[in-house]
Amino acid sequence: MSVYIECPRCGQGSVNSYRIVTTAEILQVCDECEAVWPPDIDPTPTGFADLEDELARRGLPLGWEQLEELEWP
Repeated sequence: MSVYIECPRCGQGSVNSYRIVTTAEILQVCDECEAVWPPDIDPTPTGFADLEDELARRGLPLGWEQLEELEWP
């Protein structure tokens, strides 16, 4: 089971933890607006990055296939 929280940026999506497949880095990502937060802070309406920017910064192709959703017990 995953633990979802409502996105504080868009109010429409869910924020969950994802692993970047190639780097094993963990990010919190909204499935609607693609806002990204580090794994160790609570998502807020500010202080986020865009998923495309985060992937590009790492030199990775753009797209959700770069991510693996983390499942929690």
